[in-house]
Amino acid sequence: MSATRTASRRPIPPTIRTSRPAGINVNYKPPATVESIRTGWQHTCQASAIVSGLLAGVAAQLLSFFRSEDVYKRRPTSQGAKDTVLALCYATLLLNVAAMISAFMVIDKMGSLTMNGATIPPPQIGRFYGTHVGLLVKFGGSPNWRYMFWHWLICFYGGVVCLILLVLVFIWLQEPLSIGVVMTGLVGFAIIPSLVFLVMDS
Repeated sequence: MSATRTASRRPIPPTIRTSRPAGINVNYKPPATVESIRTGWQHTCQASAIVSGLLAGVAAQLLSFFRSEDVYKRRPTSQGAKDTVLALCYATLLLNVAAMISAFMVIDKMGSLTMNGATIPPPQIGRFYGTHVGLLVKFGGSPNWRYMFWHWLICFYGGVVCLILLVLVFIWLQEPLSIGVVMTGLVGFAIIPSLVFLVMDS
């Protein structure tokens, strides 16, 4: 009798519950709209990675070119102006490399979207009110993707703008005034419409 009471008073060890891994729906397919958005982003990032790589190579070549004092013999140039040219050249190189890395990251994450969506219950929605990034998040994307998209976009456009400004500054330093005025107008015509479209469409 006492042995029974002693056994009943012994503390019961806590039960360790292990979380079961989420099952994978091997027949899962994302909706056509989600698949179209993902494919579009993948193609855009693949093309931008190639462009950023080429621009980074151009910036590396220009860096060695602008380091030479012979390129500034046509007109007197202050040391501050030369440093500005080099700073823009470095910025072009670094921003394009960063854009290329971000593009590869976006491509990699887009490739895992279907796998992520197969591990979660598909949302029962017929109409979605939000951005295309928000729609990707609903179907397996990470909420942090929007920051990665913006990082890639800022680095890509920043690298392009810095390269154009680099050429424009050098033109104003070494070329006649008429050429500088014409090239400034062409730069404005080339950059302003795309920037306005980017801001208004974002």
